[in-house]
Amino acid sequence: MESKFISYFSYSHREGDFIQKHSHDNYEMIYYLDGVGKCKLGEEWHLYGNDTIILVPPHVEHEEQTVKYTKVHCLEFQYHSKLVLPQVITGGNKQIKKNVLKRLEKLKFYIEDDGRNKKYGIKHDVDYIVYMLFELLNLEKQNNNDAYKTLIDYVKKYLKDNLNNKIDFYILSEKVGYSYSRLMSIFKQKTGMTMYEYIVDLRISLAKNLLEKSLTPIKDISLKCGFKNFKRFGNMFKEKVGISPSQYRKKSKIGFKDNVFNIKDYVGKRSK
Repeated sequence: MESKFISYFSYSHREGDFIQKHSHDNYEMIYYLDGVGKCKLGEEWHLYGNDTIILVPPHVEHEEQTVKYTKVHCLEFQYHSKLVLPQVITGGNKQIKKNVLKRLEKLKFYIEDDGRNKKYGIKHDVDYIVYMLFELLNLEKQNNNDAYKTLIDYVKKYLKDNLNNKIDFYILSEKVGYSYSRLMSIFKQKTGMTMYEYIVDLRISLAKNLLEKSLTPIKDISLKCGFKNFKRFGNMFKEKVGISPSQYRKKSKIGFKDNVFNIKDYVGKRSK
């Protein structure tokens, strides 16, 4: 396992303390010894309590808010891996967590020490902590199919959550630890379509739903579905659905009215 020590520090948060959104070039392990609070990874908030470990991959934005006084260990390190997504560990093997904590305390000693074994001690302890961390996560034991499933699930959720935004595939590939070309290849291999085709399908599906169930102007629907160019939205919709957005809305409303009349006729017949 190739890991490299970057920095370590321990600190405490008082009630109401807030750490603003930031990111790192390396992995960060945050070990909350006690207290209560929440940590936002990307766009999702996670609660933490006693004995919670959060693993933050490189370039993933995160922020923290303390509800109750909290003691924290924070280790930043490099790790060469194909895929490590943000992780929150609230349970897990207690003995492994205990060992990780012991090594963090030992690491603190080596950092403050000026002896000849300082460099070796830090390297040894960080390697052990990272190994135990991934034992805890069970990531090292996953086979490729499991790892790819985790990857695809994460990517699909990211795309769905950002449908009305401009999606940068290069930024997404950085978030999941793959090169742009490799991520595109894996996604197509596992889903049968390119990531672009998948996004278009999601956006058209959302547009159909809004056309059927709302009175939102079609131009606004175009924007809500991530199409900044209204003409392009119309062309893409017709290509996928076979008719224009306005024709689709008209057809869906007619179908809805027909169903209402049928229900009324059925109720009338039943009451005779």
